[in-house]
Amino acid sequence: MTYDAQNGSDLPGVLRRSEGEGPYGDPDVDSAHDFAGDTYDFYLEYNDRDSIDGNGMSIVSSVHYYLLGWCPNAGWTDSQMIYCDGFPQAQDVVGHELTHGVTDHESGLAALRRVWSYRRVFF
Repeated sequence: MTYDAQNGSDLPGVLRRSEGEGPYGDPDVDSAHDFAGDTYDFYLEYNDRDSIDGNGMSIVSSVHYYLLGWCPNAGWTDSQMIYCDGFPQAQDVVGHELTHGVTDHESGLAALRRVWSYRRVFF
């Protein structure tokens, strides 16, 4: 699923495209959606892996993301990909960010990172 954050940081934003739908007409929406699908297909074909978590997790992308008027380019949030303007139009960027999700789920580092965050808050 591909969302539009509408130049803000409220995630996931407004749904613009779901699986099986044709192009929306926004190059960032369409590229993020299509390239995430290509990356999914790659993982399935070459690694027998069903999505980010290996169990069919929904792939969620948000485009036109800005945090307090600042654009961090692209990233993985522990649950979805985010992209500032133009970044999802590069297939390698989309594949890279999705692979951060695969790494988090395979390595267990996402859970460990949350524990470290809680320690910083409470200790």
